[in-house]
Amino acid sequence: MDLKNGKAIPQAVRDNVSSSHQKPADLKDLESFSAERIKSTGYVVDTLEASLWCLLKTSSFREALEAAVNLGGDTDTIGAVTGSTMPVVVAPLPESSLLL
Repeated sequence: MDLKNGKAIPQAVRDNVSSSHQKPADLKDLESFSAERIKSTGYVVDTLEASLWCLLKTSSFREALEAAVNLGGDTDTIGAVTGSTMPVVVAPLPESSLLL
């Protein structure tokens, strides 16, 4: 499990997404969405929402990337944003995560 300050990934995401930013969906709502409700398009708001959903619904770097790719649609963009956002929002990646 990836942790930041002893917190699981979903809690770290919730704690680090500032309430001062406009969010496309409330994080509580986003976490409860099914994969079918997540839009995997190239539109920036959809991309951010999909990436945050992947981080909220998983507990490791690998699971988050797999969730991003399994959404379908613009998978390369969602995967890239998810992979690059996780170390910033959650925690630095352990070296073992680099060996997928």
